[in-house]
Amino acid sequence: MDLPVDAHLPHDYVPGERLRMEAYRKVASVQDDDQAQAVLDELTDRYGTPPAPVLNLLAVARFRAAMRQLGITEVSLQGRAIRVSPVPLRESQQMRLARLADGATYKSTAETVSLKVPVGPDRRTPLRDVALLEHLHSLLRAVLEQPVAAAS
Repeated sequence: MDLPVDAHLPHDYVPGERLRMEAYRKVASVQDDDQAQAVLDELTDRYGTPPAPVLNLLAVARFRAAMRQLGITEVSLQGRAIRVSPVPLRESQQMRLARLADGATYKSTAETVSLKVPVGPDRRTPLRDVALLEHLHSLLRAVLEQPVAAAS
């Protein structure tokens, strides 16, 4: 997953190489939102309010865990497009993707979705960092997860 996000543990936030490596290991082992929250709580307790790069690092960990849960192993930025795979889509999911993501393409043989980099509220500036991760997660969850049938 190689989307560009300013995500690291600043030297002035986690002092010492050993402690930073321990914190990175904890972040890298995040498997779900609960674990990410536990890591955030521990970092906050030990070192104080985390700066933006630390929050970004946790957002990346959450995103990676969410993609793993969806079975996605590759998310990459290629120019002005985002490539996501493998994404096996049924016909109904392909139609949902087309409806939710303008200009999205799907290659069934490669099980690959290509998306335009979305823009922010000003309709000009491309989304970046955490906003981009959240947008992608929301879109992919909406396309891939089964809707819950209404109770009768």
